[in-house]
Amino acid sequence: MKPILFPLLIVAASALPLTANDPATQIPVAPNDISFEYRFDDDLKQTPDSIARQNLWFRDAKFGAFIHFGVYSTLEGEYKGRGNEHRYSEWIQISAKIPATEYHQIATQFNPSEFDADEWAKTFKDSGIRYVVITSKHHDGFALFKSMVSHYNIVDCTPFKRDIIKELSEACHRQGLKFGVYYSNAQDWNEPDAPMIVPSKEIFRWDVHPNLPKDFQPNMDRYIHKKSLPQVEELVKNYELDLIWFDTPAGMNLERVKLFSDMVRKYRPDCLINSRIIHKGKGKIDPQYLPYYDYVSIGDKEVPTKKLPLYVESPDSVSSSFGY
Repeated sequence: MKPILFPLLIVAASALPLTANDPATQIPVAPNDISFEYRFDDDLKQTPDSIARQNLWFRDAKFGAFIHFGVYSTLEGEYKGRGNEHRYSEWIQISAKIPATEYHQIATQFNPSEFDADEWAKTFKDSGIRYVVITSKHHDGFALFKSMVSHYNIVDCTPFKRDIIKELSEACHRQGLKFGVYYSNAQDWNEPDAPMIVPSKEIFRWDVHPNLPKDFQPNMDRYIHKKSLPQVEELVKNYELDLIWFDTPAGMNLERVKLFSDMVRKYRPDCLINSRIIHKGKGKIDPQYLPYYDYVSIGDKEVPTKKLPLYVESPDSVSSSFGY
């Protein structure tokens, strides 16, 4: 692969002080209403614990870097003439219908040989950025850190053989920046048991895993306990995290949310958790989940149209995609 000198994406995240699939635990959906008026009831209130965690640094941070970096970065949004159907290049495995075995071969080419964590961190600080979040594991299931849970990680599967999460965490803290990781806790295309949110999801499951038995029945809890929750434990135990950014909470319910929230709180009580542990970016905020996260990540590239009762972050992009 070509040398990669710099983060493939920087996103402004503006935190503005805008002042078991049990149906009973699912958030009500109004299919055609994504208005802020519908999604944010005026009487919503952040918990005192969340406000205390925000006040440690997040309310003053305002501007962060959000980096999507991984195996997909080697493909530049196209694979064998396929893959441009999805606007996000980090979804290339799905948009190009790449089987997991082929995608693993692409992982062996991931070698950002000129990566320099100190250079990245200095660039962030010089740009006025106050916190950094990077994809420790995106939906493709590949980890940018050394994981004992899954061999499918940058140290064990690539010629690079270095832990980017460790190096960047240490470099950011040396520069006085806060550091966090994105972790796709529900979606994982490398794990057949994990849920998928793509159209015709069952067809895609067999596109990615063509050798699955035709009568295979995915078991989300098996995936959570085998990989997702243990990897989150690795991250909060082994790295100095100030924030963990969950995403695409397909199949998440109260019981599952508590597992992840409690794991973070056990090891890092001051670590911030975002709302996508349970809420979609444009989903309605259900007050029963407020104790399990600290702030709201609204929809991609969204700007609030009204004053909101909760503290929010807008994940914006420098282009139409989040990955290069």
